[in-house]
Amino acid sequence: MGMFAYGHPFLDGNGRVMLLVHAELCFRANMSIDWISTDKTSYLEALTREIEDPHAGALDKYLHPFIGGKILRDQWLKRISVLPGLDGVNTGEDSSAQYADPKVAASYQAFERRRRYKLADQAVSK
Repeated sequence: MGMFAYGHPFLDGNGRVMLLVHAELCFRANMSIDWISTDKTSYLEALTREIEDPHAGALDKYLHPFIGGKILRDQWLKRISVLPGLDGVNTGEDSSAQYADPKVAASYQAFERRRRYKLADQAVSK
């Protein structure tokens, strides 16, 4: 999951797709993650640490207690749809609003610079 997030050039917008791809990979490995038992804030903190240092294993350490047995594909929707916000409607959150905060926007831009992404308004610095 961390490598999906690390490889994606944006910090938001792919949660559902990543979760489904990850569910398929877990299925093939005869395991699952009990996502409903995880804590969103703790997960996002671990994911952030994973993105910053992919070899440290922060996300592996966080998710380890939530590893369970294989879940059949026809059960995925039932298991995943109960997670808050994953239906994509009525989340009460405006995902673009978080970037209106200058501190959040600066943090996001610093992250992009560390990853050496070219920002629209500046050249990549080394």
